[in-house]
Amino acid sequence: MNKYSPQCPFCNIHLLYHLKSAHTLIMADTKDIEVREEELSYLEDKVVSSVFPLLTEKTTGVWRSVDKSDNIQRCLDESILKLVKVHLSKKCHGFLVLRMRPSTMPIFQSGILMPLLESDGCSVIDDNGKTLSKLEFGKKLCLPVQVDPHKLNLHVEKGAFLCFLWIHRTPADLQQRSIEGTAEKEV
Repeated sequence: MNKYSPQCPFCNIHLLYHLKSAHTLIMADTKDIEVREEELSYLEDKVVSSVFPLLTEKTTGVWRSVDKSDNIQRCLDESILKLVKVHLSKKCHGFLVLRMRPSTMPIFQSGILMPLLESDGCSVIDDNGKTLSKLEFGKKLCLPVQVDPHKLNLHVEKGAFLCFLWIHRTPADLQQRSIEGTAEKEV
């Protein structure tokens, strides 16, 4: 298996996609201990504005479930993935375009979470259900390195829907595993 293949941040499944690009993307500090909201950089904004029309026009597309419940799906549509890839740099060690139905999923990895569509009703919550940060279209959340994989959860309320870009910032983001030892699988 390629050591740089992205891993789903919610179910610890490796997703085979290798990122190569010559553009520059400034990645946030990876030693965060709190969830931090930031404005999008110029290149991140270009990613969002380039894929937004495709995501709003395409009612179907190519998506594959990454969990048994079918609550999280990854995008396999090459037209969307190419638009994301062209703006990301070598310093970014992988990315996933994901969509999530109403549910709550534990976050197993650090990274950057960027909504690609309106994200009302979507938030990052702690293990007690307290909202730590609401997702806002046009901004990004920098998620900290996890010690306990159940401290942070991505929550989508009933009636809401989330389509987002997950950016792996470091090789360590790709190598993180749940403390519970979730088995590694290839999709």
